[in-house]
Amino acid sequence: MRRAHWKIGIALGAGSARGLAHIGVLKVLEMEGIPVDYIAGSSIGAVIGACYACRGGRASDVEEMVHQFDWRYMVRFMSLYLPRIKTPEPEGILSFLRERLKDKGIENLSIPVSIVATDLFSGDRVVFKKGSMFKALSASIAIPGMFSPVYYAGRFLIDGGVIDPVPVDVVKNMGAEVVIGVDVSPSLSLKYESYVKGVSHSFWRRILSSSWGKVIAGFLERRNDGDDEIDTEEIDTPDIPFPSPRMVLLQAIDIMFRRITEDVLGRSYVDIVIRPKVGGIPSSSFSRAREIIRLGEEAAISSLSDIKSIVRKRWYHYVTGKKF
Repeated sequence: MRRAHWKIGIALGAGSARGLAHIGVLKVLEMEGIPVDYIAGSSIGAVIGACYACRGGRASDVEEMVHQFDWRYMVRFMSLYLPRIKTPEPEGILSFLRERLKDKGIENLSIPVSIVATDLFSGDRVVFKKGSMFKALSASIAIPGMFSPVYYAGRFLIDGGVIDPVPVDVVKNMGAEVVIGVDVSPSLSLKYESYVKGVSHSFWRRILSSSWGKVIAGFLERRNDGDDEIDTEEIDTPDIPFPSPRMVLLQAIDIMFRRITEDVLGRSYVDIVIRPKVGGIPSSSFSRAREIIRLGEEAAISSLSDIKSIVRKRWYHYVTGKKF
């Protein structure tokens, strides 16, 4: 008996707010009649994938849920920097989802879903294919330093993006014969320009560049005219402030995340990688949900011909035994 179509799997990557682009990708595949047979997700990708499966493969329902959620909750906790007290658990988003979705067993979702987390102590990838959907999601989105690790299945678990930002080989192992990866990782090239631009518009820089600032600077300079000069070796110091410890930490995380993503996609089997142009959007920019979803749609539309071509070639080879 011939199958109706070639089995398609999609790996939805980690990326916090940038991951809302997954909704746009799923919307386009749905509108084009391209079925999604398997889903694997890390972090925000796991949330979007699980919601999509819970809603019977209706991306518009997931989009409506996103617009209803008060994302200020997430932004507030994403501003924390190494707190001394116990970090919060990601209950805000999970409580919201519980009100709209039943905590089904992952194995009972309408589309097979794998949720990826990371073992805090062993560093192993942990893949949930059954059990409590909400418990697995709480582990997959437990961003280090922002949310507490989740104790589940005898392990302390953290964000799945730490070990596998775009779990393409997970969805391949689920049985997918065409593998699509969605990469929403940060773009490093835009960070320095954004930082300089941000500093130039900061409060103190505006004050110092104003007329009053120039008067104060001139007064201080005149007061120092009588001071002895000390010969020192010139130090190469930038004319902008050094990044804060928090910014250094977050940038270091983005660098590691970007490099791990490149490594995963370089060595794993994947047919198509969809890259929405969200790399320059900060991780906490959930207020830009509509824009991010639209960018996901645009990226998916740009990849449609490649996706259809691969599916057509694979199906022709399966039916005839010949290469296209």
